[in-house]
Amino acid sequence: MRRWEAEDKSLQIVHLKNNEGIILELFCYAASQDAPAHTASTKTELPVRGVKHFGLHVESIQKAKEEIEKHGIEIVTDITKGRTGPFYFFIKDPDGILVEIMQEDIK
Repeated sequence: MRRWEAEDKSLQIVHLKNNEGIILELFCYAASQDAPAHTASTKTELPVRGVKHFGLHVESIQKAKEEIEKHGIEIVTDITKGRTGPFYFFIKDPDGILVEIMQEDIK
């Protein structure tokens, strides 16, 4: 939808928009810092206060997992049934941010 880049290439911002009008804003800093060690695992990251991850709903969690594996993206957890019912697994984006892939029910 929209892209911006600083003249010195230190920062890029991209806006993505789907058919329902939902906008996702992504930032990419050229001089980023490594995440703290506790972010390496969902067991040590999720209990720490702050924004942890965002989730994406998919129709088929198995197909999503296969597609992600095909592209060599790091999968952090196995497909798991969550405490509130949905099935999910976590991946990490290139900056190490957790992304939850979830499906309400397995068909």
